Amino acid sequence: MLSTLTSHILVLNKPYGLKRQHVLSKSPSFIKLNPAAASLDEYSLKDAIPALCEIYHTPQLTIVKCPDRYMSGITVLASSDKVTAKFDKCIRRARSEFLFPKYQAVCVGTPKVREKKHVLGIVMEERKDVNIKDRFNEKRMVFVNTWSKNEVKRADVSLLRLHHKVLSSTSDESASLIEVCSSWNRAHCVRTFLAAKLLTPVLGDHIFSARVKYVFDKPVLGDLWNFDHHMQYLPAKLKEKLKVRRKGEELTIPEHIHLSQLTLPGYYRDQQNLVLTCPISSSSAFQYALNTLELSCEEETESGKGSENRGIAEVGFNINVAEAESIRDQSSV
Repeated sequence: MLSTLTSHILVLNKPYGLKRQHVLSKSPSFIKLNPAAASLDEYSLKDAIPALCEIYHTPQLTIVKCPDRYMSGITVLASSDKVTAKFDKCIRRARSEFLFPKYQAVCVGTPKVREKKHVLGIVMEERKDVNIKDRFNEKRMVFVNTWSKNEVKRADVSLLRLHHKVLSSTSDESASLIEVCSSWNRAHCVRTFLAAKLLTPVLGDHIFSARVKYVFDKPVLGDLWNFDHHMQYLPAKLKEKLKVRRKGEELTIPEHIHLSQLTLPGYYRDQQNLVLTCPISSSSAFQYALNTLELSCEEETESGKGSENRGIAEVGFNINVAEAESIRDQSSV
């Protein structure tokens, strides 16, 4: 079990399906649409903290950064309250300096524009004409291109800054590896952006991929309310490449989205940056799709350029079900 302990923070590569901590309620829709994540339902990262404290000889570890359950990637734990406060300060500074986290995702299809910066407004629309109790239908995210200053002040519109870049794609453009730099990821806005704006839903995303419909295997934007949350549709060419042959086999595909880079500006005493990098290729759950589709990640070298970045911490921690069970048993002793 590999990890990186640097400058009083422990950096892990959290696998897809492992939640931050246990929740009281379980949704049947989650188990139906995310069986790969549901297989880790009895485990949580919080359960492993006592064992990690023993391994690294530290009395305290606090989770300060963790991707959501449907995402893998960089996870940060602080060794003291002072380090936690310092981390939060660096995150606020990163936002003010537009040093946003980077995400890498294997997507269905390839965007028409391979690289572009976006400034979008986000509106959470409610369906008022029908009383629907399904949690998926309570509110839905809508991207807008125009807004007023008053709408932003009233918090009717939230501003989102993104930069997407296609790192690689298949020869027939049936799939691509896309890097997205986003100012925030509340309400799964990165997954929604990839589906609703680029028409390239994340491979294995059985919820937000419903925003995209296909006409003769060509993607088109579907109606905001006129769709059901079922198994993700995969074009015939992509199913052939991934060797998906049996009915319902798409549900076994994990959601291929990954937090790949996090910058902490001014983390060191000399005010130089700490850059944490962990490409999607480091996650074992995504190796099959990356190798089969021949998608490769670019080297994360730009963060090492110049003198403002003192060091880059490469994260190489992966955990599977057996290891999670072992850690849980150790923590309960």
